[in-house]
Amino acid sequence: SIINAMENNQRSEIEAEIKTNENWTLFYQQIETENALKDLRGLEESQIRQKLTNSDYVRSIEPFLAEQRYAKIKLTAKVDVTGKEVGNFLISEFNRLKDSVSIDLNSVGMQKKTKRSLDTLSSIQWYMYRLIKQGKVDTLLFEQLTVPLSQDYSKLIKDHLWYDLDIHGTGEGNDQWEGQFYQQLNQLDRLGISSFEIRYDVSNYLMRNWPKRVPYRGDVGRLLESIEVLQETATNDSTKAMADRLWVNYHFANANYRHFSNRSSRDDEDMRKSMVLLEKYFLKHPLSDEDNHRLALFFTWGEQEDLAYNMLHPRMLLKSVHGPSIALYTKLTFLHEEEYHDQAYYEWIKTIKDRMTKEEWCGMFVGPCNLSFQLFDNEALRDLYCKECAGIKNYAQRPEDWTK
Repeated sequence: SIINAMENNQRSEIEAEIKTNENWTLFYQQIETENALKDLRGLEESQIRQKLTNSDYVRSIEPFLAEQRYAKIKLTAKVDVTGKEVGNFLISEFNRLKDSVSIDLNSVGMQKKTKRSLDTLSSIQWYMYRLIKQGKVDTLLFEQLTVPLSQDYSKLIKDHLWYDLDIHGTGEGNDQWEGQFYQQLNQLDRLGISSFEIRYDVSNYLMRNWPKRVPYRGDVGRLLESIEVLQETATNDSTKAMADRLWVNYHFANANYRHFSNRSSRDDEDMRKSMVLLEKYFLKHPLSDEDNHRLALFFTWGEQEDLAYNMLHPRMLLKSVHGPSIALYTKLTFLHEEEYHDQAYYEWIKTIKDRMTKEEWCGMFVGPCNLSFQLFDNEALRDLYCKECAGIKNYAQRPEDWTK
């Protein structure tokens, strides 16, 4: 057979799948045009099948039946390459397909073929990257996969830049990689090649490595500039949300980093600036009660109590208020009557009792980061606390909760 003949010229057996099929389309055409088959004209398929059970009749029309017998063979060729040959083979195939795409892009009606070729180029590039990460191919070979700087190759360019970052940008002592890739970004931006997607990938990469890969103030400036360009180039709700999310993450990371740095006056200014921007953003884009409370705690941790107050105050006027948020707001607005002679604060504390659980209200007093026991100089508040919280242990009565 054909398959046996081909097996004689290769190392292993061919995995063959043989399917049979009746060619009724051709047979009906023959019935209409050949006089030898005129007896079958007008018959139903079941009637024709009945006549074909007659062996003498079948022999008489054998020449026509023979025309319907043919073999359709589909072959998938696999190239057997190992070791160093793999990298060279991939480069050869990459260049061959790239040349083909260059021709097809200038030809009419070649869109489908071009897309298939571009998809294959993308797969070759990804496979080369995986081999390098596995240590099976030399890193230098990746540089030989050169991608034309054209919009038609935008996906390959984006992927290539990302793979290149991962291959070369994570090595110890490689301090030049960041400037190199920002230079590439600027070049791609000038050409208008997928600037949003590429800049997002690189900026996101830098964010995930904060502050390991962005240790200096100048580097931080380039990262923020890159993110702000993302916001400017976002063209729809989806890309706008992506850019905004990265911008928010940047300012959280920056505030956190500055808080734990040497805390120079410049660091304090930078932390304050990021927190102010976060406050403005989330006042325009309201969070859930739980997340808003967490944000206020973050501001309090950063010693920016005024920003925490601004996040909580508008919600205090609502009928249904998040208990922990009321507690934090009350702590932030603490006033002692002997110093301020203001009974309104004590009336507020008594009023919010009905808007909180007993555990939340009683938990605001006595203990670290809670209201001062000096509040109980107010006799009415002291009596209310003793009445409502008699059955609840305060912090001093719960040694299991003390900081060890």
